[in-house]
Amino acid sequence: MRFAILAGLAVSVAAFAAADNPETLTERSQARARAVLDRAVEANGGAEALRAVDAVRLRLQGENFPRLQMTTPAPPFEGGAFQETLLVDLKNNRLRLEQKAGGFGFDGDNTVTIVAGKGNVYDNRARTVTPVPAEQASQQQFIQYHRRLPNLILRQALDRTNSLRYLGEDQFDGRRHEVVTFVMPDTQQVALYIDAASGLMSKYELIFVDALTGEEASEIIFSDYQKTGSISCRAAGRTGRRATSTRTTRRRPKSIPPLPTNHSRWRQPAIRRFSPYRRSSRRVSTSSATAST
Repeated sequence: MRFAILAGLAVSVAAFAAADNPETLTERSQARARAVLDRAVEANGGAEALRAVDAVRLRLQGENFPRLQMTTPAPPFEGGAFQETLLVDLKNNRLRLEQKAGGFGFDGDNTVTIVAGKGNVYDNRARTVTPVPAEQASQQQFIQYHRRLPNLILRQALDRTNSLRYLGEDQFDGRRHEVVTFVMPDTQQVALYIDAASGLMSKYELIFVDALTGEEASEIIFSDYQKTGSISCRAAGRTGRRATSTRTTRRRPKSIPPLPTNHSRWRQPAIRRFSPYRRSSRRVSTSSATAST
């Protein structure tokens, strides 16, 4: 009898709370963030157009300014050359990345291939191959490449609407923006700056731990949008970490044409050139330097 009375009181209290506050702060935040996301999706061609993209090819080139590795101790700093070709097969869960960087006394030439959640990193100068197991393929070092373009980020957000939250309004580049956050597969919480007038994404930010200064904000800026079919995509961008390291990139025209999923560029590097690659036993590093984009 006593248990029944207590249970009845609990139900009454719950009913009263629901009537007094039918929607919690979290629910209101998620609903408002979803409205901002929907407007951004429409500005980028619509959800159907975003989900219809099977494969993405992106070419980036620009300059890199790695902290404590530049040729001068004070500005003006001299940047190093940077080139990147990214292939993302969204339909078949595959990724291929070719990166070349030079300057500051060293050169880099690497290829990354990930298929069905695991892959390899090929050092084309050292002629070694390092395996990427499944538990590392889902970390920030590789998931960051799904943040290279606004349409890729929006597609991720559409799949994770439960984690959407509204942060508020902010000024960026002299324009009013609405800021929302969501959590990506690598558990990184990303803040999207959506232009209040155009609905386009001007930048995204994330928090990372810097080895020297502690918690910092990294911002990746999108600009010079161009139409590719029905999708608006950025033509230029910039990344920065509180002015300690900056990469400036410009995307070549026609960077996202349809790419056949059986295209030869999905294959591994031509190992015959090196007869063969040495197999490296080390695992790929997941330092904070790679966890900020």
